[in-house]
Amino acid sequence: YALHWLPLGYGSTTYPRTVAVACLLGAALLAGDRHAGPLRLLGAGGLVAVAFACRYSEAIYLLPVALLAATAQPGRRLRAAVLVALGFGAGSILTVGVADWLAWGRPFGSLTAFARYTLADRASSSRVASQPLWWYLQRLPFWLPLTLLPGLALTVRRRRWWPLWAWVLLPLLALSAIHHKEIRYLQGVLPPLMLLAAAGLGTLRRRGRSAVATALLVGSVLWGVLGLRFLTRTTGAAVAAAEHIVASGPGAAVVLSQAWAYGHRLLLGNTVGVRDVATPPSIEELAAAVPGAAWVALYTSELRDDPSLAACLRDNGFEERGTFTWARGRPVTLWRRTAAP
Repeated sequence: YALHWLPLGYGSTTYPRTVAVACLLGAALLAGDRHAGPLRLLGAGGLVAVAFACRYSEAIYLLPVALLAATAQPGRRLRAAVLVALGFGAGSILTVGVADWLAWGRPFGSLTAFARYTLADRASSSRVASQPLWWYLQRLPFWLPLTLLPGLALTVRRRRWWPLWAWVLLPLLALSAIHHKEIRYLQGVLPPLMLLAAAGLGTLRRRGRSAVATALLVGSVLWGVLGLRFLTRTTGAAVAAAEHIVASGPGAAVVLSQAWAYGHRLLLGNTVGVRDVATPPSIEELAAAVPGAAWVALYTSELRDDPSLAACLRDNGFEERGTFTWARGRPVTLWRRTAAP
């Protein structure tokens, strides 16, 4: 797990799922303790609530955590599961309900917006908004070293590992049902999956197949580390453009295509108006966004594919200030207002 490209590569990012997965692991430690008392079980549900507040889709892990608690305490299964659920409910009221009331002016306001954007409108900020149901299975070699499959197969029939299989399969089914999919969404699935694979390889070794188990382990570690090549396709160019904007003076507002790629307010601060446009933006959307803005940053490929975008910027008093590149990431072209429209 430590050398798998997903936790290793995304562990240094500002994505909320990194924090959410840490909370889920803490919840698993509390819920899986056979001697856990009411406070620990409530705390496990509370940690799932914090993960839920960081990333709403992480609510799918509530059922696996409750199942883990029920399995760990055979004589009090229902009580353990109910305490986890109560901890989640109370934690969600605080981390989402009260927090949204203070920030949005109404309880659970951001959750409502998320549900409308993702489930009702089926929208996404990515260029590819929808993938087929079997997409995660189709991309299996990218997120699971296939050399771990023999180890995983040896744990399927052993009942002691079923709670971990539930932790893997239930979220995987739920994430597959959602229209938009990303490999990084599987961060929460990986810890139990790696534990299952390790248990299977341990069984293989105890059966006298140490050489085979060692070969599979080494192959899996190498397979996992090689996935770090994805880091050469990250948003370094956009971050460099954002740093240039900050150093030169951002003005009253900036217009960005996929503002998250530029670090949004983490880099630009809270006093600048950040106007996020589609990828690629339409002429009408771009023309409506640029009044009063000092900077515009768009992907170079968008400007190349649609020359009218550059013409629109020039008509509005903008001048091209340069193109930023970084490894295999998407180049970004920066424009600054130098004249009146």
